[in-house]
Amino acid sequence: MENFPHYTVNLDEKCTHIAFSYLNCGWRFFLEKISDEATKCMEKASEILEYLYAYSDCEKLYKEYYRLVCSLAYYISAQYSKSFIILGKYNSDSYIGKITKLFLTRNFIELERQLEIKYLKNDEETSSENKDNIIYEKILSNAFLHIINFIRTGKMESLESSKDMVRDLITLADINNEPHMWWYFRLLYLVFEEYEDGSLWKVVPPLLDNDDISAKYIYANLYKKKPITEFFKSQRECLDGELLKNDGFVIGMPTSSGKTKVAEVTILKTLTKSPGALCIYIAPYRSLANEVEFSLSSMFEIMGYQVSQLYGGSQTSPLDRQLTKQANVIIVTPEKAKSMLRSNKDLKDRIQLVIIDEGHLVGFQPRYITGELLIEELKIVLKKNNGQLVLLSAVLPNISDFSLWIGEDDKAKRMSVWRPSSQRFGELSLARNTVNINWEGETPSYNKNFITPKLVKPERITKTGRKYAAKYFPADKKEGVAATATKMLDVGSVLIYVGRSNMVLSQARIVSKLFEEKGIEHEWRNKNDWLFVELACIEEYGEDSEILSLLKQGIVPHSSKLPTEVRQSIEKLMANDNPKIIIATSTLGQGVNIGVSTVIVSNVRLDESNTVKVNDFWNIAGRAGRAFTDTEGKILYAIDRNKSQWSIYNQIQMKEMYFKYRNIEKATSGLYLLLRYLFILSEEFEIEYSLFLELLAENRESIDEQKAVEFFSEADQFLELLDDTLISMDIMNEANVLENSSSWIDDVFRSSLAFIQAKQDQSFSEEKMIEILKARNSGVIKLAGEETKWHSIASSSVPLRASLVIEHRIDELLKYVRKYIDSDKSFEELLSLVMELDIFIDSLPISKIEGIEIGANFSEIREGWFSGTSIHILEKRHENVRSICNEYYSFHFPWIVNAIAQKIKLIDCQEESKVLEQISLFAEIGLNNNKSVKIYLAGIKSRNCATELSEKIGMDNDLVTPVKELLLEFFNLCVVKKEDCSEICFNWLKLLNDEKEAKEYVKVKRRSFQFNIPFDLHDNLLYIKKVQSEIWLCSFDYKIKIPVLKEKALFNECSDIPDIFLRKEKGDVWILDSHNPYIIFY
Repeated sequence: MENFPHYTVNLDEKCTHIAFSYLNCGWRFFLEKISDEATKCMEKASEILEYLYAYSDCEKLYKEYYRLVCSLAYYISAQYSKSFIILGKYNSDSYIGKITKLFLTRNFIELERQLEIKYLKNDEETSSENKDNIIYEKILSNAFLHIINFIRTGKMESLESSKDMVRDLITLADINNEPHMWWYFRLLYLVFEEYEDGSLWKVVPPLLDNDDISAKYIYANLYKKKPITEFFKSQRECLDGELLKNDGFVIGMPTSSGKTKVAEVTILKTLTKSPGALCIYIAPYRSLANEVEFSLSSMFEIMGYQVSQLYGGSQTSPLDRQLTKQANVIIVTPEKAKSMLRSNKDLKDRIQLVIIDEGHLVGFQPRYITGELLIEELKIVLKKNNGQLVLLSAVLPNISDFSLWIGEDDKAKRMSVWRPSSQRFGELSLARNTVNINWEGETPSYNKNFITPKLVKPERITKTGRKYAAKYFPADKKEGVAATATKMLDVGSVLIYVGRSNMVLSQARIVSKLFEEKGIEHEWRNKNDWLFVELACIEEYGEDSEILSLLKQGIVPHSSKLPTEVRQSIEKLMANDNPKIIIATSTLGQGVNIGVSTVIVSNVRLDESNTVKVNDFWNIAGRAGRAFTDTEGKILYAIDRNKSQWSIYNQIQMKEMYFKYRNIEKATSGLYLLLRYLFILSEEFEIEYSLFLELLAENRESIDEQKAVEFFSEADQFLELLDDTLISMDIMNEANVLENSSSWIDDVFRSSLAFIQAKQDQSFSEEKMIEILKARNSGVIKLAGEETKWHSIASSSVPLRASLVIEHRIDELLKYVRKYIDSDKSFEELLSLVMELDIFIDSLPISKIEGIEIGANFSEIREGWFSGTSIHILEKRHENVRSICNEYYSFHFPWIVNAIAQKIKLIDCQEESKVLEQISLFAEIGLNNNKSVKIYLAGIKSRNCATELSEKIGMDNDLVTPVKELLLEFFNLCVVKKEDCSEICFNWLKLLNDEKEAKEYVKVKRRSFQFNIPFDLHDNLLYIKKVQSEIWLCSFDYKIKIPVLKEKALFNECSDIPDIFLRKEKGDVWILDSHNPYIIFY
């Protein structure tokens, strides 16, 4: 608020006049159906009024009226978030102001309560003294009753009636010569018009073409704790009926603009058309998969659909197969989807819809290449099933390439740039010991001396005459960033971005020290989520952990180095609560939907030579500006001006590069880059193109042997990303019966992203790309051998050469497994089998995990991991424990062992296959028996506690959900002291119980009543209303009001439940009912 220029005389009045001129233009444009221009005018008027009257300390006359006008105009221009925030500052005591605010903020329960009082309390307190105001209030109240009825029932006649009433109010205000009311009613009329366009009742039924399912979906949204009654403008732009008819399409929307709702409607459209279909939602990271599961399950399960997130890493377990049999929607990572697709034909045949989230993640990284190839496989499946492929992305500058790839049509896309809040960019400049903030924009502004120097240690001279300079805070950029972030808390939560994970804790410690000095405290409101974080931290780090201490202060350190359960618990806490300061790397930008008020970019260096990509920068910057909390998100880039002139120049150039949105890199096909790399590699080895193709086809005799060895030593690590997909596609396209076993490549890959982008490269044409793929496919078939082995190779989902070694040594592996089966299956025998598998895995021609060697110390770590010993205890005894447990045993080991299991299953060794599948799951979690694994997956995310509880609870069901019920029963026995367990176990059980209770629906006994009313009731519904101690049965518009004189106690039980009513059945019989799906009648 500093450094504002001096205003000219009467500037407020002049600016207000300009704002209303814009409103008038907007009104005219709306009447003429010139929507874009109308929206621009309304938004401009809102901005002017916001700057004049909506700041915190404003004491200007009529500020409340102008705030209300500002909020209405923002709403009309589809800036719902800004409208909501302005209303938060609106504090009028007038009845009209109150009910308008309640409507716009979607507080329908309180709005109905106010209307109840108005219509049922015959008391002069509820009316204004001014007679004109009484008329306004009565007509306006009736208008709101009708629009609420439209929201509850979808009846268009109610909406039209409400609009007619507001038109009458406009005329009345004109007659009364009251311009302030005239403007209010005009804007409210446009709000109702905008509401009609965005209403779920207007948008959803035409898309689903099924009134019953449409109503279920709308009610599931309407009666959530935070009701959703309309779609954002960006969502409406993307939910295009014609677009949804395509076999594939692409949606590009900014972060926090509502992509998940678009996915919901697309899924529902598929399930409406094909009730037995399977919809797959592929999320690139587990954190995003957790978030999506919570969102989709809360919506679809109330409608009777089953949503499952498949547990674990890259392989399909027996538990996964059980869950997919029951599920309508599954959420998976790409690795899990690949395994599932290749090992379960029945599931493959059910797939009707696949949604790819964060679809811009393509490029020359192994995981991105395999993810892109998975999409090519899925396209084949969906084409066969007449299914649909949808790609969602937040950052996608070359969306046309993707629409040609996914939808095979340049028009199969929708791109929206609408955001719920605007963004403002600035420079955080540290010069000496002072922080200045320079804001960019058409008119640059600044906060000079935002942080001023604080003397920490005065200058001193020692007895020997040595002089020590005074020390000030902030002394460096880290301290300047911490001080700025702490001061910016006045505006809202802050995210400090750092490039490397080893910078996270050092920055967090400085913030922590500042919090202590300033006495800043924090309390997490969501007690269940906080308990989950506490328990997860204790499990991983023990009782005294630095991470937990920081979290207690509201300081959240976040990076990929955090253990999985800790990171996921923290992400859930952040999503559902309000942290003060987050210090994070790019990991937070990878799908985790968390908003803050301010993002401070402290450091973009990944290492000495690499900086964060522009795309990743914008993923992080997109977190600035929380929907319905901030009108403006702030992004500050830190510049250290205490460095050399050359360094300062480089820092500024870097800032300017990141701040320009147009610098976002185009998303480039990883397959195209891989094939081009192989071509360039052949040129570097001076291999003629024709011989290069022969080499890829594994005809090595045609080229110098040494040259071939050198080429493959470089190329194998890239070919292993491609080969198993080619053999899987050979199966799908029945290559074994084709005259040319690679002819299918033309049909499949000429619509690939790689082919589309190769057309734009003169040095590496699309035809060369096809030729290289055909040559490599010939080589893959040659390596794979007879067609009977193809299924085994594809279902293993491991690189081809590793798969062939497993095939060759299958008898050796069976010997190890059978030895375990014939033993007493003790823990020692299990460890013995795992040791043999470790040695075998280490011998495979497959990329190894850097820094991990299977050596002597493995035996103790192996025993500790499989016994459920906490990692923090193992760390005290051995080095590199986290990498061995989290990277090797939790991911690499299960991947290979499950591949062996799939191969063994195909040769009808079912028992041996089942043993290996179990061991794979044991390794992934770090346990040694099925009971403890089920308990862990049911929600007890402590390996130690899962082991303890497995010894106390009996179970024989294979599914996770019944296990939860057993755990809750055991918890209830512990509460009444009939059973006992350790304190930490009790806390995990309490958390599970509290989460269940939080999801409980309202239970109401269904009753019937018999009475006659001498009125015509249009919809045969009487709503139960209560004012003070009086209970009434009323029509929605209160034209019928019947006082309840008998059986008041029965009605009193449910009078406080929203939207509960009596529905007329035959004759004089009335049944208790509701539209609310969260009310369970029994």
